[in-house]
Formats: sequence, structure tokens, C-alpha cells
Amino acid sequence: ETCTTAKIDRKIALGAAGMFLISMVTYVSTTFPSIAGGDATELSFIACGPGTAHPPGYPLWTMITAAAVRILPFGTPAYRTNLCAGFFASLANAVLFLYVERITGNIQAAFFTAGGWAFGKLVWLYSIQAEV
Repeated sequence: ETCTTAKIDRKIALGAAGMFLISMVTYVSTTFPSIAGGDATELSFIACGPGTAHPPGYPLWTMITAAAVRILPFGTPAYRTNLCAGFFASLANAVLFLYVERITGNIQAAFFTAGGWAFGKLVWLYSIQAEV
């Protein structure tokens, strides 16, 4: 079975969506309301206007956060860029869930693996501030 013809079972899809939502709610509730320091300052600043961050410049991150800063109607620009980090980390957590479930065939293993990853100290820290 190729990747293009693979079908996702409803329970598996709900598990991935649950992993996304649990991690996203946790990240949003613990995200920095403003600048966290380090590269977050520069990345939040670049999202507000023209320019590039230090090399390699992170062009995709810059374009997405620039759009988020302009579209999201709440919070400071720094908070909005911090939310982008949480969104993409939550998306990665859901993909990890799908990957582990596909390899092991075990939803519980996928949930605990993705959950352990999502709420590990460093992943959590970089998911609540504008870091790449």
C-alpha cells in the first residue's frame, strides 16, 4: 500500500486530532504573552515588518508568522508569533502519533509516545515561544 492510497481509520484520526487538541490547548494556556528572549525577539520583530532573520533567515516561518500577525485579531504581535510555534508543534505531535500508530499498530503506544514528546521539557519550551 502506498502513501497515496493509505486510509486512516476513524479511531486513529480521532486520536491524532485529540493529540493535536490536547497539546494545542496546553501550549496556548502556557505560552509566553510577550517576548521570551533569545531568537524569539528577532523572529517576532521580523514577523511585523520587512526583513529577514539571521542566517538562514527562516523564510517559511517568517511568511507564516507575518500572515498570523496580520490575521489574528487578538494579543500582541509577539503573542501571535508564539501561538504559531504552538500550532506547528501541535501539528508535529499529531503527525508523530500517526507515524507511531502506523509502525506499531497500537493506538496507546502512539498516544503515549506523542504525548511524551509533546510534553517533554525542551519541546514544550520551544512550543510556547517564537523559536524555530
